[in-house]
Amino acid sequence: MQLMREKNKEKIVRSGSYLPTRRSLDSSENNKLLKYLFGSDGKRVLQYQDFIQFLEELHNEILRLEFAHYDCKQLGSIPAQDFGSSIIASASMSYIRRYLTRVDALAEEPMFKNVRISFEDFNQFSKLRKQRKLLALSAYAVNGIHGLSKEDFQWAASKVCQVELSDAAVDVIFFIFDKNGDGKLSLAEFLGVQDLREITGVDPLQTGVMHIFRCMWNCAKENCG
Repeated sequence: MQLMREKNKEKIVRSGSYLPTRRSLDSSENNKLLKYLFGSDGKRVLQYQDFIQFLEELHNEILRLEFAHYDCKQLGSIPAQDFGSSIIASASMSYIRRYLTRVDALAEEPMFKNVRISFEDFNQFSKLRKQRKLLALSAYAVNGIHGLSKEDFQWAASKVCQVELSDAAVDVIFFIFDKNGDGKLSLAEFLGVQDLREITGVDPLQTGVMHIFRCMWNCAKENCG
């Protein structure tokens, strides 16, 4: 993780903000990662629990890098518009223009003028995204096929998914995905965007590190399948 932090700091110093890409880590840095996991000779056995812990730490670090991209002034919080941009980052190209219009409108909406989203909210939303199936089931149980109110959404997130979102974060989510302006979340659209990020791997943070793990995973499937 220290390697990623150092690389990110270098980029921030050079440009003021930085969103990691596939080219973020060159071959020498990838070699450092492989040595970290498998030893300098490449023969160390990587235990399952160690690998899972490493992936969790990696996910947290990538999340911090994404947040740092939006928090380029290092204020510890980001504007509502930037939070919205992160939420729709992996939306289908068929709908991205509509979502971008809604996100841009956040900057003009008086109620969001002074709203700032903390890293804790950013992190909690990431956890909710990973619990989206539970959220979908609880939403159906609460209100059938109808949209969710803010109160129902926060209840489902908290009680079912164990995720605590602030009122400000929920307001941003609803502003983007309240399709009809009736105060109800268009759950299908909201979950559809999150599915694209979590399932297909369409993520705004496509780093060299993740490319390595993808190769490792494919290799494991071929050898074990």
